[in-house]
Amino acid sequence: MYGYANEAISADFPGVARNAVREALGPKTHMQLVQGFAGNVRPRVTADLEKGVFRASKSADLEKAGTDLANAVLSAMKSKGQMLSFKIAGTADRPFLPRAKPPPRAMYAKMREEALATTNVFHLAVSDYWLKRYDSGEGFARGDTWSLGLIRLAEKSMDCTFRRRTLRGMARKNF
Repeated sequence: MYGYANEAISADFPGVARNAVREALGPKTHMQLVQGFAGNVRPRVTADLEKGVFRASKSADLEKAGTDLANAVLSAMKSKGQMLSFKIAGTADRPFLPRAKPPPRAMYAKMREEALATTNVFHLAVSDYWLKRYDSGEGFARGDTWSLGLIRLAEKSMDCTFRRRTLRGMARKNF
């Protein structure tokens, strides 16, 4: 249920929702959560809307987030809804995201010491990989490409706050 350092809810809350929807609609009901490009993916139950931050999750948050999602799905299924006209299109790109300075060598040296003390094979491999680059002078990449895909469902445009220029450029170029 908890992610790193008990600060996040894992993807398990959709499972709570799926079980509640199946209970309401029958065991052969299939429910699929598709997380849209809608800002922070953490469940709203952990949001402090006044401060604009997310608090650490609590054990009850898993059940609350899943139940809230199931209730929203079941409520939406009862409403009349509206007919939508789709004009589906898609595109993908790999924009280059520049990197800041690499972490200090001491960070990887410390990681290696701790990995040897705890027999953490993964951290040992990571630290050895990066220490080799520091010691050989091979250097580091100046950035990373980021795989990005967009799907347009209708002509009406949506505005995204993250990398607006890149997204708009992709949309103009490929839609």
